[in-house]
Amino acid sequence: MKAKILADDQIRDAFFEAMTRGWVGNDPKITTLQDIPGSHLIRVVYGNFEMYDMYFTSPSSDQSHGTTLIHHNGEMVWFMSYEGHYPKRVIPYLRESLKQAYFLEKRFYGGRGPIIFAAKDYTYVNFPERNDFRKFKGREQILDSHQVEIGYHEYRGGLVD
Repeated sequence: MKAKILADDQIRDAFFEAMTRGWVGNDPKITTLQDIPGSHLIRVVYGNFEMYDMYFTSPSSDQSHGTTLIHHNGEMVWFMSYEGHYPKRVIPYLRESLKQAYFLEKRFYGGRGPIIFAAKDYTYVNFPERNDFRKFKGREQILDSHQVEIGYHEYRGGLVD
């Protein structure tokens, strides 16, 4: 398959480019999936790569789940799935936490934010069980100033064999 032909660093470069232009970017173009309420879709093209970030929310719940796919020449080569809940008030902080890894460090932490990022009244903590771009799994959370969990996402993914 394509993931075996492509070098891992080519796919990783596409991941970071797509993520910085995607949800954590300054002005991502977010559309919906036709006929699916609560759906959100961000598509980023980078050379022969396409990234699709699809996530689903409900106005009456803090729960969300989604999948990020990277395709090369029309074939899926990498994926990440995530699910959990965050109150709307911490979404800007989650975005800032992810920017730390995607923009500033350009370092892979299970496809999410850094191991720890503290600012304002919140602390973001990431616990990757396996932190390999080829196959990863973990859990992230945001804590309040008393170190009480406010929300979390569990995630997993990797290269498509």
